[in-house]
Amino acid sequence: FWISYPIASLTSLSATVPYWFVVYDSSKPPTVLDVVKHGGTALLVLLDGAVLSYIPIRFKHLILPFAVNMLYLVWNIYHSTTSIGNPTESDNDPDTDDDAIYDTLNWKERPADAFRITLLTNFVLFPLLCLLVWALSSLGGWYKFDASLRRFQNQKLANSLLTTSSKTRPSNNAGVTV
Repeated sequence: FWISYPIASLTSLSATVPYWFVVYDSSKPPTVLDVVKHGGTALLVLLDGAVLSYIPIRFKHLILPFAVNMLYLVWNIYHSTTSIGNPTESDNDPDTDDDAIYDTLNWKERPADAFRITLLTNFVLFPLLCLLVWALSSLGGWYKFDASLRRFQNQKLANSLLTTSSKTRPSNNAGVTV
């Protein structure tokens, strides 16, 4: 879980945020499929990892999600510059602009725009999302639904036992004369 949660949470968030701000056409109301694909999944992953399972995030865990984002970037450039096409929107007409996965990441027709979006997403947005996921992870011990708060209650109990046992424990040489 410590490997898959950072990858799942950060890649879903790094797909969700740009979708709603760059790709989504705000002149139309969102469909259920839009919300589930670009928001619902990210919400469920964050809820599971940060709240229910309490999976801690460390800095070293952020390397793999960044690598996955870079692999997606390579795939996106390859997909856009070859004749693979977009099976959901392609009409096999080379004159139309529907072969890219997203219109905003069309490396063949608009490489400068695609480069700017990629730069912002991977080097500005992604670190901010890393901070968000790390912050949710660091707050994880404060809200447990099993009413145990194990990390804090057990530490409190251990500290109270140590302090009370050292006060009530007689010393080894009490009353013994040599």
